[in-house]
This record gives sequence, C-alpha cells and structure tokens, in this order.
Amino acid sequence: CTQTFKFADDGSIIVVCSNILEAIDKMQIVANYIANWCYLWRLCINCSKDKTEVIIISEKQSHGLPKIAIGRESLLYVQKSKVLGVIIDENLSFEQHARYTLKSVSYNWQKLADNTSRKRGLNTSALILLFKTIIMTKLLYASPIWLNNNTDLFKKFMAKSLLRITGAQYYPSNELARLITGIPSLEDMHKRVIIKFVLKSLYQADGLAGCLLQIEEIRGHSFYEHITFTKMYLQNKYKMFEKERLTKISLATLKKEQLIYKKNDVLRFICHMWDKDLCENMHTICKPDPYCLENEVKFDMLKTYVD
Repeated sequence: CTQTFKFADDGSIIVVCSNILEAIDKMQIVANYIANWCYLWRLCINCSKDKTEVIIISEKQSHGLPKIAIGRESLLYVQKSKVLGVIIDENLSFEQHARYTLKSVSYNWQKLADNTSRKRGLNTSALILLFKTIIMTKLLYASPIWLNNNTDLFKKFMAKSLLRITGAQYYPSNELARLITGIPSLEDMHKRVIIKFVLKSLYQADGLAGCLLQIEEIRGHSFYEHITFTKMYLQNKYKMFEKERLTKISLATLKKEQLIYKKNDVLRFICHMWDKDLCENMHTICKPDPYCLENEVKFDMLKTYVD
C-alpha cells in the first residue's frame, strides 16, 4: 500500500510491500508522477541531501539496490532521516534521536545553569521554572514515538539536573530531590503525554485511531503498553473496568465523550502513580487515592505540567 503524509511544507510518502525490490518499483512510479506534476506546474524539486531522500526500513540488508529518481535527479539512500524534528532510523529504535536530544538538552541546561551555585546565580525557583519550560518540553516532544525504550539514556542527566536545582551539598536520593523540586520522573511525565496522545488519536477517529484499535490486540507492539496505560487512566477516572479484566476491554466500546480528558483528571492520575512510586521506593505506608487531594502541596507542584 502507499500512503502520503503532509504537514505544512513537509511531506512523506510511505510504500509498504512484501519485499524491497517491489517497494522500490512502486516508489519509482510515485516519483515519476511527482516529476510529471512538477513539470506541468513549472516547479523544481530540491533533491539534495536532507531535502529529498529515501530510507528503507527493513530487517534485510539494503545494499546495491536500484536508485530512485525524480526526473534526472537520483535520490540518496540514507540510514536515518529527520521528519518533523524526529530522527527515524532503519531499525525504528530511535536511539540516534534520543542521543541527539540528550546532547541538545545537556548543552542548553549547561548554558542555563553554568553560572549558578549555592551562593550565587539563579535561585531554586528560577531553575525549576527554566527546567520545566525549556528542558522538559524538549524531552517530551513526540515522546510516545521515540522515548519508550530510551529512558535509561536520560537517567544520569536527570539526576545531575535535580542535584543542580536543589543546590544540595550532599547527594540526596532521586525520590527526595523530585519531591523537593516538584519534578516527577521522566517516566511519569512520559506517561502523561501518552495519555493525551492516545485519547486525542481515538477521539479524532481517523486512520491513526484505527491503527491503535488494531494494536490493542498485538502484545508485542511497542504501542501496546500505551494502550494498557491509557486503560489504567480510564479505569481510575470512570471506574468502568474490572481490574482483572483490564486488558480484555476494547477501546472500541468507549463513547466519544469518555475520551475527553480534563487537566485535573490527568493531574490526579499522575499524582496517584507518583504516590505509588514513592511508597515503593521509600518503604512508607500510605494508600494513594486518585481522587483524594489531601496532598495539596504535590497537587500544586504538578499543575504546571498539564497543558
């Protein structure tokens, strides 16, 4: 099958076939159509590197393949390509994008906090605000796509950043530093983005919604955990699912109004998950309730994370 995706001045064409040579033949047919259309409207396509390129996503080797051309210009085969700010590699591991993001946020954070110490520079409140608005927004951009298997790369960066923000002379535990600063773990914030992504996709009822409904039955898919976690959120919000039947409920049975989320609903659920993590890591005894706002301090600290 052939699909076209367009956003602003950026476009992508995907051809899915049973073998690589068949996919190349079909892509060449599409390229010929594009060349004829551009000639008709007197347009010129920039076929240089990083502008128009071809990437083959397959488990098999892709060396020595016939080239794809638009008019007289041959397109370059690449091992990675950036689409809407996300680097896609041949294995769909997104490790290169994760390392690129880590390098970028590390540089930005160093510039922000380079002249700050316990006695001079920006105070803790200012550092927290800068970290939330500049660093976390970059880390969570398109995170449901690429961050799933790459969170371990950011553990050292997050630990050092929390230590710099608190200004602690000694090394507090990560859980204590998060509680002091009001910055949950990257995994918890990633889950918040997942909830919004899945619910919005299902609410729009387009091709992406159909894909998510199919993924619900594929346990080995990378998005299967996204579906399961979204069900956990809906269970806490509506009390509609039995715990033992959580994975047996189909998202297709949900009504459209049930897919609409509110800021406080997502916030309470993240508080609930954070409480559970604190109980496990600090060995404290508590019974977190997603609708109990006894911990107003934590609730206020998390407000800035919900759009």
